[in-house]
Amino acid sequence: MIEWFAQHLWAFWLLVAILLAIIEILMLDFVFLMMAISALTAAGLSPFLDSFVGQVVLFALVSIGLLLGLRPPLIRKFHQSSPDTPMNTAGLVGAQALITQTVTTDSGLAMIYGDIWTARPASAEKILPEGSKATVTEIRGATAYLS
Repeated sequence: MIEWFAQHLWAFWLLVAILLAIIEILMLDFVFLMMAISALTAAGLSPFLDSFVGQVVLFALVSIGLLLGLRPPLIRKFHQSSPDTPMNTAGLVGAQALITQTVTTDSGLAMIYGDIWTARPASAEKILPEGSKATVTEIRGATAYLS
């Protein structure tokens, strides 16, 4: 079988391209995609390059070129398409909270996105009664401040 691949180097490079594409599907980082494209290039040009070493050099040069030239714009494009979404506690600011225990400056609980949080009013003179709804204005530590 190795002899067959030695006589049909295009098939070797095609197999390498398929394996690299499968790895790319698992990794999703565009590195193995660039190498798969390079392997396809080597497969396409193998009838014109009889030397396996020449094909490996071609594969390496195309890989480096794609990794340095095509991958960065692709990554920028894909990161650009996802907006800056606030994460963790910053993602809770502006959310609706259901008061589960009357909120005062000393005590209180609220449910925010299904989780129970220690809650305090955003202004010291405000009291939020149990069963009412409020908006998260700030998160400090494990305490949600509501208005």
